[in-house]
Amino acid sequence: MTLSLVLLCAAATAVIALATSALVGGALAGLRPTLAGLTPTAEARVLLVAALLPMLTCGAIMAAALAPSFGWIIDHCAPVTDGHAHPHICAAHHVSSLPAGTVVVLAGLMVARLLATGARLVRSAIAATLAGRTLAGMASTGGEAGLQVLPFDEPQAFVIGALRPSLFVTRGLLSDLHREYLAPVLSHERAHLRRRDPLRRAVAALALAFHLPALARQIERRLARAHEMAADAEAAREVGSRELVATALVRLTRAQQQVPGAAMAFGESDVEARVATLLDRRPRNDRPHRLVLVAGLALLFIGVGTSADAVHHGVEIV
Repeated sequence: MTLSLVLLCAAATAVIALATSALVGGALAGLRPTLAGLTPTAEARVLLVAALLPMLTCGAIMAAALAPSFGWIIDHCAPVTDGHAHPHICAAHHVSSLPAGTVVVLAGLMVARLLATGARLVRSAIAATLAGRTLAGMASTGGEAGLQVLPFDEPQAFVIGALRPSLFVTRGLLSDLHREYLAPVLSHERAHLRRRDPLRRAVAALALAFHLPALARQIERRLARAHEMAADAEAAREVGSRELVATALVRLTRAQQQVPGAAMAFGESDVEARVATLLDRRPRNDRPHRLVLVAGLALLFIGVGTSADAVHHGVEIV
């Protein structure tokens, strides 16, 4: 690929991403009352799809737009002899020349945002790996389910790592002073492990690079809160008491001082809202189901794939 073709593709990706992000933002604003009536698990599913949608849409549309270059569809420009007025992203017809300034700026912003997000995720992964190794070296094996116990008096529990997450608790949490809260805290953190929340959050962080910056921050914050609330709900079901989980959340959050920056700690992310949700016994809707959301994304790819020629020509014109 020549530099001008890369710039055209990056600019097209930026336009698709921003347009899709704006639509997602409008949909989330309109669906706010509906989202408030969902279970935390269902809300987390919806927010994760909202985070992924611009990235997946860009992938589907740009794959279709470049389909002639890969031989997936017949090049619509091939039989034309009088030329087209729009730029070509067909490898066989592209004219290598510097695009307009607007295209260069859009492409530059898109590439810069992706690089910045990638660098931030790499730094976070390195920090989590180093912190995990350091903490594992300090920890001893606890008597309850092989817990990794840290020699600190502050009552804490947290999960660290995305691909291979580890659960740590402190000596203070196992002490007689805080032991009554051990069961709900461990249930909460193990829920994060079962649900692969650290990995989901890392994937969402990458996908949010395709969103408008303000909306990306909003979705990231709401998704983190939904993950914590979903883990709270699982802990409440497991220990059989919403009040016990809420009490543990308040008491231990007050006692905590600092946790590793790359960790998912028990007392993080909007404690007041989490306690209010735990104590709210109104019935909530657990739909849409995961399969419905996956089917919707599959239909997106199928629809774009079956219209590859129109998508290719439309992206060139835009």
